[in-house]
Amino acid sequence: MQHDPGRAVKGQPMRANAPDAELAQLRRALKLAPRSAKAHAELGLALQRAGQFAPAVASQRRALELDPGMVRLHGIMAPALHALAEYPAAADSYRKAIALQPDNAALHYGLGEALRALADYPAAESSYRRALQLRPHDQYAYTGLAGALHGLGDLDGAAAAYSQALAIAPDHVDALLNLGNTSLRQGQFTIAADAYNGVLKVRPDHYDARINLGVTLASLDQHEAALACYRQALAGRPNDQVAQRHISSTLARLGKHAEALAFREALRDAAPDNGLFHFDVGQSLHQMGQPALAMASLARALALRPDDAAIHTYVAWIHMEGGERDLSLASYRRALQLDPRPVTFSNTLFALSHCTNDPHELLAEHLRFGDLFERPLLALRRPHPNVADPARRINIGFVSADLYNHAVVTFVEPILELLTHSTELSLFAYNNGKVDDEVTARLRGYFPHWRSISALDDEAAERMIRADGIDILIDMSGHSGANRLPLFARKPAPLQISWLGYAGTTGLQAMDYYFTDGFHLPEGRYDDQFTEKIVRLPLGAPFMPAPNAPEISELPALRNGYMTFGTFNRANKLSREVIALWAKLLHAVPDARLLLGGLHPGADTLVLGWLRDQGIDATRLQLQPRGTVGEYLAAHDQVDICLGAFPYTGTTTVCHALWMGVPTLTNTGPTNPSHAAVCHMAHLGLTSFVADNDDHFVDLGVFLSQNVDELAQLRATMRQRFGQSVSGHPIIAASGLERGLRLIWERWCAGLPPESMRVRLSDLMTSEPALEPEA
Repeated sequence: MQHDPGRAVKGQPMRANAPDAELAQLRRALKLAPRSAKAHAELGLALQRAGQFAPAVASQRRALELDPGMVRLHGIMAPALHALAEYPAAADSYRKAIALQPDNAALHYGLGEALRALADYPAAESSYRRALQLRPHDQYAYTGLAGALHGLGDLDGAAAAYSQALAIAPDHVDALLNLGNTSLRQGQFTIAADAYNGVLKVRPDHYDARINLGVTLASLDQHEAALACYRQALAGRPNDQVAQRHISSTLARLGKHAEALAFREALRDAAPDNGLFHFDVGQSLHQMGQPALAMASLARALALRPDDAAIHTYVAWIHMEGGERDLSLASYRRALQLDPRPVTFSNTLFALSHCTNDPHELLAEHLRFGDLFERPLLALRRPHPNVADPARRINIGFVSADLYNHAVVTFVEPILELLTHSTELSLFAYNNGKVDDEVTARLRGYFPHWRSISALDDEAAERMIRADGIDILIDMSGHSGANRLPLFARKPAPLQISWLGYAGTTGLQAMDYYFTDGFHLPEGRYDDQFTEKIVRLPLGAPFMPAPNAPEISELPALRNGYMTFGTFNRANKLSREVIALWAKLLHAVPDARLLLGGLHPGADTLVLGWLRDQGIDATRLQLQPRGTVGEYLAAHDQVDICLGAFPYTGTTTVCHALWMGVPTLTNTGPTNPSHAAVCHMAHLGLTSFVADNDDHFVDLGVFLSQNVDELAQLRATMRQRFGQSVSGHPIIAASGLERGLRLIWERWCAGLPPESMRVRLSDLMTSEPALEPEA
């Protein structure tokens, strides 16, 4: 009997076509000749054809014991061993069969399948390629090759191999599905959608294709279409919880929170012991502005799933949003214990930077991040073939998840608008965000090269960055949300810098420089809190005011007869300690009022309680509800002086207040995040509003309240100060950044290590202009 050893491993199961009578006859023959290798071999083959793999292999192994010369039997036995998941034995049998038949494509394919099952992807790739040399139009060998390449992390190669399989068999469902999955992971959403639609054309009821098509459409911001996909999947499986969770999360994404909550409550009620459903309900309640009810649901979720790091992380976020920083940090630390991944550690570090005044603790924890997540990647680092020409145009990559209507854009867009015309730099964006709005569309126009990397793993993203020939890679997130610091730890570019997104070190040795403003990071004051070398620019970033900002109003104290202090800080920057200091000032200026703007529901009650505990009567307090950007800016017409928080002072609220004529009374501390508010204040000549300690803070507040006329004059001329300072000139920030990038590139080309440096305003005046005006 002739047997094709490749048949069973091509996805074509052996048929049970050996009748009972034939098996009975073979067993009788074996009884008459129990030491006949041929009899054992024939029975084994019949059993294998019947799908009885275990007894088939036993018979074939007995035949080989009796006659080791029956080497050809290995080619027959190997597929059965594979079916039994005995992959090492299957691979061994394939190799022995190949030694006899080196040009048998099916045997090489089968060996590839066994090796892939053993995760020996390099050897599997070699076997599949040999099979394709012998049989070039084998769709199964191409799909196997694609699987091996996927295992090697070569997603581009895997996608190409799936495409070759589909060129041979366009309706090959597995190849279509896997091409879709690979393309989705690569961020090639259009290709993924086409592949999934191809599956559904052949198999309209294919659940995985329908669900993954929904995920793909959501990645393309086509949430209504994604919702339709999930509903179709649910129609095919009416009680499917995965589809229902996708539906509820998409409804929430579309702002249909009541509908999302109804879905989630139905799931929870049907399975009250499923902690994930309580988690989902908690998220909806939080999104609907009901933090107390949300926390109750999340508490139930944690009771059912106490070791779920995602739930602890969400609880931490609500605590931080509500101003309960210590509780937030404790929850983040618990999440980190349960899920010691980089993203969880970054969440913890971000919270810690809002909580601690201890610079040693802050640095030690950032260094621990580097030790945990950078050290294991050192062996993966490869040399950079970039041409070391100090005068050539430099390829600059910007990595950020905030390239949409986000606060960071207020500072970075004026720079990008100028740098896009640079003759010195070629700009590449590596967008790690999932929000694509009108601001994203505008930013995309500044970059000749725009890449989406949110769906790429670090290895694939590194391949892309290296293929683009990036000379300097810029991190714009630090340890804030959706950062890609593990990607930077792989060192995909010769030079790497952190800029704008985070007030502190990354903790990575792979990050060469930290670009900042000389006022934000005064020389020598916080340098020992960074692993990076500091490059101080004349202006780290300009401030771009909202185009619809209202005009500056008259100083409120002139019409009220009393001073109104105010805050528009998020609650995560507030604490009992901050409120205690503000309360001291209110006691020292007994007729003053305090406006609390923009607090989330729940946080306002908490902060009012803290003030009450400090003896501040509620009649002296005013709550300003959250509103639109225009309403937020207009609310400054009720405030004479804003009060800065600590230890994370922030920048955006300070700049918005300054544009509305309102200076911020702030104090600095021992950690770098405590100094952020000083930057633009100093550029506008307002360092007299910066205190060195709590007593100084109170004394300054009292002094300012007694000099209303001077405050009124300052308010009326504040926007003139912007125009007269470097803060109002994006060309200085853009030119300074460009000059700094050139200097560090020249050092690299000269083989010199990173070193701290300063770019002075005078350096820009004497250097040749590199920015061409727009035609």
